[in-house]
Amino acid sequence: TSIGTEEPKTPAHVVKITGNDSDNLEITLDKVTIENKKEPNNTPGIVLMSGSATLALKGNNAITGSNMGPAVQINKDAVLTIKDSGAGDGVLVARTASNNNTAAIGAPRNAGTFAAKAQRSGGKLIIESGTIDAYAGNNGAAIGAGNEVYFGDIVINGGTVKAETQNHYAIATYTNLKTEDWTNDVGGLIINGGTLTAINNNKGGNCVKVNGF
Repeated sequence: TSIGTEEPKTPAHVVKITGNDSDNLEITLDKVTIENKKEPNNTPGIVLMSGSATLALKGNNAITGSNMGPAVQINKDAVLTIKDSGAGDGVLVARTASNNNTAAIGAPRNAGTFAAKAQRSGGKLIIESGTIDAYAGNNGAAIGAGNEVYFGDIVINGGTVKAETQNHYAIATYTNLKTEDWTNDVGGLIINGGTLTAINNNKGGNCVKVNGF
């Protein structure tokens, strides 16, 4: 299990997490701001490379990814849980750059430095508590999958979740997949508690696209 920062050719800072299924790795974000929207393509703000980990939110936290880089990236087979730290004031604001083709929280858009294994597919997201405000630009869901990408299950057990996009599905586990690319790893949306607001600002556009829905 490891956690650290990566510095690409420009001064971007990426929180890179490698978890382990046997660990209870928990990282507290305490009023953290990561702003990577002007950095090289495919640069996320936070990335869970593999395994399982929990982000505990304390205060207001704002994360922005680069073009085609999610704010919070969850690679294939990884499982990320997001929750309030227990203080009751945990907020995560996750944003993508405009015209991004990727999710604000979810799968990587392309394989590369932060997604060598992912190959345009993502893991699983569990939201337990806290306030989550995710916004994506063009052709990417706020939570889940970007363009021509798939994602695993999205589970909401509690908290207040807002997913908003400029002109795309607010929550999606697949978008624009070719028939030959379909896989049973495409996830669903499971809501056990909390509140979810999904907004697609494209007039008449659908808000949710998941397996089984």
